[in-house]
Amino acid sequence: MKLFNDKASRLNWKIVLAVVLAILAGALYYARWVLYKSSTFHSEMTRFFIGDLAFLFLQVLFVTVFLETYLKWREKQAMRQKLNMIIGAFFSETGFELLREIVFIDRAADEIQEIASPQLSWTEKDFNRARSSFSNHQPNIQPSPEALESMSFLLTEKKDSILSLLTNQALLDHETFTDLLWSISHLADELAARKDFSQLPTSDIKHLGIDMARAYEILGIEWLNYLEHLQKQYPYLYSLAVRNNPLNPYCVVEIKEANSTAQ
Repeated sequence: MKLFNDKASRLNWKIVLAVVLAILAGALYYARWVLYKSSTFHSEMTRFFIGDLAFLFLQVLFVTVFLETYLKWREKQAMRQKLNMIIGAFFSETGFELLREIVFIDRAADEIQEIASPQLSWTEKDFNRARSSFSNHQPNIQPSPEALESMSFLLTEKKDSILSLLTNQALLDHETFTDLLWSISHLADELAARKDFSQLPTSDIKHLGIDMARAYEILGIEWLNYLEHLQKQYPYLYSLAVRNNPLNPYCVVEIKEANSTAQ
């Protein structure tokens, strides 16, 4: 309600200003017409008025169409950059490790590991194919009590940072990432509510598997989106992300001779 009132106040202020300026302009033109009654002057005045009006239209066109569009584009780019920084912080702190743990307990992970594992030479087409692979993937999640304990510990430890991200204004327009945070937060709550993972019935483990699968798909796609951003803007960070691939349990961060071209 407060936001609506603020917008209404700004709109009313603009309307009042426009009316006042229009009245002042009309009064000045009328005074000029009355004070200088020559017909020749009136013709010149009309000619200049039409010219000024035409220039005004061009000025409005330039300001509202070109300049405003450019400023909005700059603002959108700055917001996207800030958003990618927030997403990067999430993956560095929580996302990479969570994805690694879910992949470890997905018995069908081999279906996506080759297609969705990024390479330094990847193009936009490769990223699109990997995203499609994640979207169509049917996980077979079968967590052990130890895996549930490990995931519960991770999410409990990171719960405060996840909740703080949910309140970040920069994420309001990024619905997919917000959905990811909600799904992870829900999974954390579900795991925290269990007292003994070794005593869970099969039906409850299946329920937890569904919660994991919900987060799994969005997490994988957002991870690929973030990697694509890194490849374009920060190749050295992308190189590290490729070598620290959470889909590959045998990945090696150290640069070997055959991989010496990595940045």
